[in-house]
Amino acid sequence: MSFGDANKRPPKASWLYDVAVFNESEDYAVPGDVLVFRNIEEMCSGMEAWMVEDGGIGFCLNGLGQTIKLDMIGEKAVGLVDDASEPDLTTLQSWLKSAAKSVRDAREIKSRKKPRFFWSPPTLGYVEAQGVLPETIEGLIAYIHM
Repeated sequence: MSFGDANKRPPKASWLYDVAVFNESEDYAVPGDVLVFRNIEEMCSGMEAWMVEDGGIGFCLNGLGQTIKLDMIGEKAVGLVDDASEPDLTTLQSWLKSAAKSVRDAREIKSRKKPRFFWSPPTLGYVEAQGVLPETIEGLIAYIHM
């Protein structure tokens, strides 16, 4: 399957196949700025050529841990799941835990701010305040987007 056939992907049983996780880092194993998107098209819509060309600036996996290959077609970034790639769930979970920790840290800082008219800070639950984060990929994705 080529990048031109991106809309002809085989159907998958899991919604995680469509989820795109982008790790803006120079090292695959080290989480940098980790972003989670509903699908590859959503991720690619915000990418510029320099982010993809000449090796790009990061790494992509889908929600099943499969590699997402990026390329340019004209001036548009496109991505495609490499169905032959071995799932790397350990790295995917590491990236997602890093993103979830950043979300939790930001929520903690915001929870300390004083309420204002028409605005109140987020409230941390007891377990969240203890730093406990979800363990599963699905749970981490949900937590990041709450």
